[in-house]
Amino acid sequence: MSTGLGNVIIQKKGADLMDYEPTESDTTDAKELPALSRGTCVGRYIISDLLGQGGMGVVYRAFDPDLGRPVALKMLMVQKLPDQNTDDCSQDRSRLLREAQALAKLSHPNVVTVHDVGTFEDAVFIAMELVEGKTLGDWLRTLTPTVEEILTVLMAAGQGLTAAHEAGIIHRDFKPANIIIGEDQRVRVLDFGLARAANLPQEKFELGKKQDRPPAPVPKQKRASAAGDDSDTINYLSSSLTEAGTIIGTRAYMAPEQFERRPTDERTDQFAFCLVLYEALHGHKPFEGQSDHGLVSNMLEGKILLPPKPVLPDWMMKVLLRGLNGKQEDRYPSMAELLTGLGNDPMRAIRLAQANRRKKILWMVGFLLFVVLTGSGTWYGMTRGSRLCGGSAEKLAGVWDDNLREKVKQAFLATDRSYAQATFTRVAELFEQRTQQWVSMRTEACQATHIHGTQSGHLLDLRMQCLDRQLDEIGALVQLFAAGADGEVLDKSVLAVSKLSGRQRCADVLALQAVFPLPDDPEVRAQIEALYRQLNQGHARKEAGKYRQSLEVLQPLLEQARALAYPPLQAKFLFEYGSLQVDLGEQELAVDQLTRACALAMAARDAELGVRAKAKLIYVLGYKLSRFDEALGVARFLDSEVARAGGQAHLYADVYRNLGIVYWAKGDYPAAKEKMAQSIQYQEKAFGAEDPKVAISLGNMGMILRALGEADAAAEHYQRALAIYERALGRDHPNV
Repeated sequence: MSTGLGNVIIQKKGADLMDYEPTESDTTDAKELPALSRGTCVGRYIISDLLGQGGMGVVYRAFDPDLGRPVALKMLMVQKLPDQNTDDCSQDRSRLLREAQALAKLSHPNVVTVHDVGTFEDAVFIAMELVEGKTLGDWLRTLTPTVEEILTVLMAAGQGLTAAHEAGIIHRDFKPANIIIGEDQRVRVLDFGLARAANLPQEKFELGKKQDRPPAPVPKQKRASAAGDDSDTINYLSSSLTEAGTIIGTRAYMAPEQFERRPTDERTDQFAFCLVLYEALHGHKPFEGQSDHGLVSNMLEGKILLPPKPVLPDWMMKVLLRGLNGKQEDRYPSMAELLTGLGNDPMRAIRLAQANRRKKILWMVGFLLFVVLTGSGTWYGMTRGSRLCGGSAEKLAGVWDDNLREKVKQAFLATDRSYAQATFTRVAELFEQRTQQWVSMRTEACQATHIHGTQSGHLLDLRMQCLDRQLDEIGALVQLFAAGADGEVLDKSVLAVSKLSGRQRCADVLALQAVFPLPDDPEVRAQIEALYRQLNQGHARKEAGKYRQSLEVLQPLLEQARALAYPPLQAKFLFEYGSLQVDLGEQELAVDQLTRACALAMAARDAELGVRAKAKLIYVLGYKLSRFDEALGVARFLDSEVARAGGQAHLYADVYRNLGIVYWAKGDYPAAKEKMAQSIQYQEKAFGAEDPKVAISLGNMGMILRALGEADAAAEHYQRALAIYERALGRDHPNV
């Protein structure tokens, strides 16, 4: 027996694969899944009602009380063969859990999200995103989409397959029933990895030859395909449970290597993808065969049923036919290359040249018209940009203006510290840089939509929303400084300003589009924005060293954030609250809050916040609590998560710095040196070589080098750190 994510392949002997029918004796060793009534708790999930069931398990609608959302809960049972011992079943269950956990790390907009995995009695459960929508088959039958719409949907599904392949997951059962178009119009692929069968004996049948030992007997069933025709379905695996009665291992969508039981890889998914695309476009499958031998023979010989009337251009059909090649080695090396081929129109250059010629003609006509325009018309055209997208600098009034600048200066000087003037000068320079960058980016965002036409109105709204929150974050820190700074605030002020959110986040289009949208209800939206503003006030106090004041601001807001059930806000609150507990010395509470922040960031599709929360969690577990194995376990897949978050340099810097500190605390000084060096490299890339955060890491590196006995190198790093501090803070600053 070999298990995959949610499915079990049963191997028996002495029967023909296609003629075998199950008998009562074939199922005597399979345990029945218990029927779960409404209100039953499976882990933290509460069962609501049954959605579907199959031979190996059931899927329920359930509720996650911690995150306040519905989920699809799939219950899967591991079966025991007559000649299999209990240890083998235990290994299969462990493998099933490992593969489920691997899939849970896959985060992509075109893949149904796996939230959680675990065990319940003898079963394994998987908690997944609950998606309302139509399968590809239902969508094709009910809406009769155009060729362009079909290509758009399948290309999106292909992006999901590509992301899975990059994560080392092969689907093995890609078909119309496993593609869903949600009510939000987002395309998702279901059941990734469900057909995984890595430890099956690689028995292989040869066309036209009788086998001494036939392949494993499995039930043969009939069902309607996604395109509406009846096709034989080989029950190689148990039900996918996405709907009652669904059988996976579908004969009509299998590649030759699956029939021949040869090793499968991402090119197997590529074959199925091209088959599904071909069928969706033409209304029939590319291959036919009355038997497996006939079908596989036609696949290997390339006998494709061409449509009477082509719907695709020749260049695109050639790409599709290569993906349908019966030999794995003759297909595209990867799904990414196939998708590139489908989008690489060789006529595009010609059309662009024609369009450019038309533009030149239109420009000449426009120029002649421009000459005859009246003076007022000319003025209107020349000032359109400034009228539509001007005024961003005016938004700084009440955030950072001459009045507030003077108030901050007087507050700093009132501390009577010798370095107060130098500190204010540096803080003012940093605020000037941040606010001017903000004005520039807001103007660019407006012009991209209203002048250049390169950005949608929806994306403009998302960028403005992000920029408004960043401006509020700046304003919260300015107000704190202006209200009356003491020595503690003065000492931390430069570093607090340098830690303000970078402008690159509001330019990350993919990250902005991925995060949960705000609710439609205007009142709820207003409550969410108000909580974000209060969160910024608490954050400002924390960065200025006023930890108790920060706690007084944040603690009453946690329940309000939970009640609004908006995952991005909840995740941000838990991250800030957990980070604050680190500063207050409540390390166990910090671990709990940061762990929950990681889960909520994933639910909110905020990859950047998820990485920041895990980086902080590594620091607390490894450095503060000396739980080194747990800390390094959190870090295991962080490199790939940073890549999914856009590969931003400041995220790599955070991860490597905290790993360096953990390795130092553990006594593994060579590893600590390697990680801290990487952190310094990324910090200089993200913030510049003169940033105080770089000085902190240089000091940490000096500490590590000293532990290694490299005194000269340690001294060099300390001297570099000191020089940065002197330039940034002044010679009299206590940090210097």
